[in-house]
Amino acid sequence: MSERPNGRVTQVFEGAEREAAYRLLENRAVVADEVQQAAFRAGARSAAAFNIVFVPVDQSALGLTDRAGTHFGPLSTRNTGVSGLQAVSALLVSPEGVPVGLGAQAIWTRSWSQRAQPHNARPPVEETELQRWIDVLTMSAETLAALAPATLPWFQLDRGGDATPVLRHLARLDVAYTVRASSNRRVATDTGTRSLNEVLGASRWLGAYTLRVPATRDRAARTALVDVRACVVKLIVPLGRSGMGPFEQFAVTALEARERHQPDGAEPIHWRLLTNRSVVTMAAAHDVIVGYTMRWRVEEFHLAWKSGACGIEDSLLRSVAAFTKWATVLATVAIRAEHLKQLSRTTPELPAATEFSRDEIDAVILLRKPKGVTVGADATVANWSTGSPTSAATRQILGRTTRRPHHHARA
Repeated sequence: MSERPNGRVTQVFEGAEREAAYRLLENRAVVADEVQQAAFRAGARSAAAFNIVFVPVDQSALGLTDRAGTHFGPLSTRNTGVSGLQAVSALLVSPEGVPVGLGAQAIWTRSWSQRAQPHNARPPVEETELQRWIDVLTMSAETLAALAPATLPWFQLDRGGDATPVLRHLARLDVAYTVRASSNRRVATDTGTRSLNEVLGASRWLGAYTLRVPATRDRAARTALVDVRACVVKLIVPLGRSGMGPFEQFAVTALEARERHQPDGAEPIHWRLLTNRSVVTMAAAHDVIVGYTMRWRVEEFHLAWKSGACGIEDSLLRSVAAFTKWATVLATVAIRAEHLKQLSRTTPELPAATEFSRDEIDAVILLRKPKGVTVGADATVANWSTGSPTSAATRQILGRTTRRPHHHARA
């Protein structure tokens, strides 16, 4: 599957191997959960090499073909007729920003009878998709604690993770976390209650940094000056499901990174982050901000997994169990691809022999015959993965590690 990653079994295997693959996927004695757990344990063992590992978590929808309309569920709670599955993934990322494994993942089907809940309806957490986030956080933390006990997980969650049950659960785990605030919550002060925005705006200025903002079709490139403020706040959160009380106060560190003078008509850079890390210096604030930038790694993984090199959305498998087994193995392939991509960017001079066998390197040399290069020659990760005469053969042999659909390219 690493040699020819593809969402369709027929594109990966041929002949007897294809029949064997289908038998494996359809075999009820091969349990999908056990395949997943094996991948999570492998990820934790890789993470054990680091004192700290970033764990970005995100949810993504998987659009799948379901001609019968009975195998999968709706992608949207609005029941638009588009079928597929949902997935929450926790990626393990080194301090240098290189993916090293899959921390945990939950894949599930929504019900066609499910309807969007009214804004004021608050069912038990166990009956909502937030429980999937909580399950993934727990699995990641417990597997790392067991197999990488000296490694501190630092979870990174986007605004989808800014929910009281998730924040409470993170506080109970022995982990670090950063969550991007999604709403202007109420916070308790010595004089009453105020909004999070008000308190952050009046908090202590720690410093500023410059950020190069690349050009897109809708904006010109610019260098932004970003001010950083931080303080400890007490969020006022409901204990019950009604949202009307009773309430408790939940202490976190709030950090704001806000662009000082953005160009006319441009959307300013503005992050509000909630973390359990102490932030009293600009250096500590910088660590939190850099850590949160690692959250994009899980989006890049989802891209490579779903529609990039691995293309699991092209799958024609008709059961959730078979698809989960197939998708889990391809998730490890996608992480390998992202691992190589990031290495080629962060440590381009790293010898290719640290990531590939001598036979793999020599095979590419023999296949491509690059000018002036003979079997046994040294190579770096950068010229192995991208931009070299051997890159086409690399993609054939090792799973198109750098392929990226142009319509998904990020700035």
